[in-house]
Amino acid sequence: MFVMGGKIQGKPLLPLPEHLDGRHDSSTALDCLAGPVDISALHSIETIVIEWSHQIRDILSKDSAQPLLEGLHPLPGTEFEFWHTRTVNLQCINNQLLSPRVTALAEMLEKANSCYWPALQSLFRDVSAGLEEAKDVSLHLQPLRILLEEMEQADYSQLQPCVDRALCTVRLLRAHCQHYSSPARVIVILQEICNLLVEMTRNFLSPEDVMKGLQGETEEALRGIRLSISTIEKLFQSYSTYCSDLMPTLFPEEPQLWEFPPSLVFRRTDSFLHRLKTIEELYQTAIEFLKLEKAELGGVRGNILGSQVFQIYEEVSELIKGFADCRYDPLDPAEEQLNKDFAEFQEKIQDVDRRLATIFCQGFDDCNCLASAVKPGRCTRALGSDRGGVTGPFR
Repeated sequence: MFVMGGKIQGKPLLPLPEHLDGRHDSSTALDCLAGPVDISALHSIETIVIEWSHQIRDILSKDSAQPLLEGLHPLPGTEFEFWHTRTVNLQCINNQLLSPRVTALAEMLEKANSCYWPALQSLFRDVSAGLEEAKDVSLHLQPLRILLEEMEQADYSQLQPCVDRALCTVRLLRAHCQHYSSPARVIVILQEICNLLVEMTRNFLSPEDVMKGLQGETEEALRGIRLSISTIEKLFQSYSTYCSDLMPTLFPEEPQLWEFPPSLVFRRTDSFLHRLKTIEELYQTAIEFLKLEKAELGGVRGNILGSQVFQIYEEVSELIKGFADCRYDPLDPAEEQLNKDFAEFQEKIQDVDRRLATIFCQGFDDCNCLASAVKPGRCTRALGSDRGGVTGPFR
């Protein structure tokens, strides 16, 4: 009940044996040292040391990487809160271990030459070392914490310089913080920074609205998508600049190599960037085909061919409408439905390209002379990667 009460209060409390738990009389614990050691009291103390060992090991064994190992996508705030909580908990335990009652308990174990005396000494050392580590990490994380909080408040269009500063700060953190120089620690904070950028990009584009731009302000929506792509790519550029093995060492104490492959950090970010480029390609295709609505064809069969082009426009518009009305999250890289829908869309677009090529050829075949075929004109969609600048019977 004492331990549970501590959990309710948000702090770890170490229970004491009843005969040492003299909360109202501080001399009770010290009086236990007088005379020979009582066997039942010694057994009670040894039992409580075992309980302490489990309680303290549970705290020391916790790892800030656990949410990532569970498949979650934590933000940097999770890392900062982890080390703050760890510092507070270990400070609380350390204060209890240095209290007069626990000192009396330790002296009783030592006096009885108990086999649990070395275990208690080990607990003291582990808590002291863990507290020193937590304080050191919490201190060195503060500049990065302030920078990322400012980054979260910044306008999305102004994020790219912030990304540079964040990656540079991570390098400084690794160089100066002895307890944060291991690859495992750096991978965690880098993944959380990636998650933060992905989350900010999702909020900027809005999963509910990113596809609706296909039937509205298409050009404006495409500009937002391209800004998002350049911002994510800036993260990779900054990593190459500040966190690459090719980057010269800035400080004598800095580890020489970043001993882990970038894929450990950027696996989810890579998938997210690929998803953004898929959506960008979808928008580009939509913009080009939607121009067919105003395409005009001249010549003898201009009306017939024009109606065929308009029919193609209506078919593509219906395909695009299917994406605009999608029920899944298009910005979730783990959502495979968009990949399947886009693959089917590309197959249908290839068929439409061939049909347009046939219409173009028929239009040029109707030209009765070379001058008519090369007459200056313009078509809003052409075949191939260029997709523009066709002369002749199309306007």
